Amino acid sequence: MNRRHCLKLGLGFGASSISGCENAKLEPPGYSKVALRLFPLSISARDDLKDLAPPKEVLRAIRRRLEPFWNVLKLGEMTHWLRYAGVDSPSFKRGDRKTFSGEQMLRCLLDSRVFRNMCGFSTPSLLNHSDFGIAVRYHAIGLNQEGVVGHVDAIVRLCSELSIASDFPVFLDTDERFTIGDMLRDSLARLDDKQELPWTCESLARYVSPPCRWKNRFGDVWSVNRLAGMLASQQTRHSSCLGSHDPYALIVALRADQDEQLLSDTIRTSAMDYLIKLSRQLTLAQRSDGSYVPATSVVNQKEMDVPLIWTGHHLEWISLADGLLSPDKDSIRSAINWLTRHLGQLPELPGTPSYLPATHAAAAIENFANVRFQWPLLSDSVI
Repeated sequence: MNRRHCLKLGLGFGASSISGCENAKLEPPGYSKVALRLFPLSISARDDLKDLAPPKEVLRAIRRRLEPFWNVLKLGEMTHWLRYAGVDSPSFKRGDRKTFSGEQMLRCLLDSRVFRNMCGFSTPSLLNHSDFGIAVRYHAIGLNQEGVVGHVDAIVRLCSELSIASDFPVFLDTDERFTIGDMLRDSLARLDDKQELPWTCESLARYVSPPCRWKNRFGDVWSVNRLAGMLASQQTRHSSCLGSHDPYALIVALRADQDEQLLSDTIRTSAMDYLIKLSRQLTLAQRSDGSYVPATSVVNQKEMDVPLIWTGHHLEWISLADGLLSPDKDSIRSAINWLTRHLGQLPELPGTPSYLPATHAAAAIENFANVRFQWPLLSDSVI
């Protein structure tokens, strides 16, 4: 998202508030701030495997199956669609059914007044003023519920992927104006080692300027380097989507480290070794149909589409990775072919448990084709 998008939304750019919101309370002793980039680092997909992607008519069919016609508005589905399709995604209309545009969805997430209009005035506010900035209400790990997000830092991570400026306006019910930077301040202050870390690691790797060290509200010293080290050594306590978000956060940290040094030599090597080992495991456990599956059994495997989750999520990070860190081309080709067939065979997707992982899968395929966020890509139901 760039200056043009912000002006189009009627929000504009004001003075940067990345050092803290004027209305926030004083931080407790030990809490420290860091400098934020005005624009998060943009990380492009690799362009050496375009020949593996399906033709555009197939991409068009996949995107149509994911168009967000939801009977009940759930923020998990909204954030996944927005992350997949981008802020420029239009409204869709099929018969008497109409969807929200990407701009409307972004407003819903960052403006409490719009949120209440779209989700219902009885729904508790998604955004709240905290001692450190702006806090986001979230539920237990990964749950896709009405009026709440399922992961810590899911919204700032979404904003980082959409290239939304850190001084982009955020509004509460009281009409007070804050910024994305104030949401990041809250994230920095609240961070601890008991929470899910991939979303935090990714968003801070894109937004925080070196030197990336700060103290949280308890006075503990944190850094992007520490976050990446914990993910690479698998010291995390939570594992949404079978842990398949961890390598995506690590590849983002590694790519950001190439731009400005964020990682120590030890952690950089550890992260690369982790991804190389994971690539070997993916290749060795790859099924004859091309799908990736975990090397070990999964609890409640019958209740989820494990091949869809595993193949789609892993192809996402592979689409950003250096060839030395990822599986070989034949393995990737087989995985993309299986994923393309599988997405075409699934029943109606919106509102089903397969919808969220399907958006990751589709995003991975579009990354390989280098057509992510391009509109109009491909839908005959755009208004």
